Amino acid sequence: MSEAPPTPRALTPLLDLVRDDALEREYHEVATRGGTVEPERHPAARVIAASVIAVFGLLVTLAAVQTSRNADVTEASRAQILDRIESTDRSLDSAQAALADLQAANAAAENNLVDLGGSLAETSARSRTLGGQTGSTAVTGPGIRITFEHLPSADPATEWVRDSDLAALVNGLWAAGAEAISINGQRINARGGIRNVGNNVEINKRVVGSPYTVLAIGNPDTLAANLLETTGGNEFFALAQQFGWNPEPRNAPELRIPAAPLGGQALTSAERLDDARRGEAQ
Repeated sequence: MSEAPPTPRALTPLLDLVRDDALEREYHEVATRGGTVEPERHPAARVIAASVIAVFGLLVTLAAVQTSRNADVTEASRAQILDRIESTDRSLDSAQAALADLQAANAAAENNLVDLGGSLAETSARSRTLGGQTGSTAVTGPGIRITFEHLPSADPATEWVRDSDLAALVNGLWAAGAEAISINGQRINARGGIRNVGNNVEINKRVVGSPYTVLAIGNPDTLAANLLETTGGNEFFALAQQFGWNPEPRNAPELRIPAAPLGGQALTSAERLDDARRGEAQ
């Protein structure tokens, strides 16, 4: 089905249609009154057409002005958007640079933390070793237990255990490979001491008495045998046999030896040794 061709009116320009409609209305009015109209003597149609054209031109001008203004506003908005985009890009670049710096600083801090962790572990291990050697910390481990006591009828002045007897036993244990020693719960170290006070024995300024329990941490397979081969061990066991103390060394799979009292660990003075004097001290 084909479309109908456009009418002549549809093809007529808008201004011509406005003018023709005005003239037709004039002719119609004159014909109604029984007169005739001559375009030359009745210029009303021309005035109306001119007015319509003027109004139309005004509308076109206003539309053009408004379009220009809208274009200016659009251009200004576009410029603002571009400025914002550029500003955002700059802020993003700055934030990314700051993030990269923070990541680098964080990586460096993690490396330092790892290094410090290694140093701390090494220092802690060394501290435990030194603490065990000096008696400043409690220690546990396998070793031997030696118990003995003087006879009930023993003469306190001549047959009781004395400080020199315990010192001989302790020296023998050190020589046999003991790593830590205690007597009746008192840790033996360089700052403590074993001495007689009357007929009693003091260790770390605390009185200990019969029965005696000596704990020594070390290799239980060799510690007791090595003790018998030392000078101090031979001296002690000879006295024990003479006075009937009856010492009984026994292996122990797990012993706990406490730290020495704090008062015995306090240093009254200290002096740094150079290499030569350190060698002499050793």
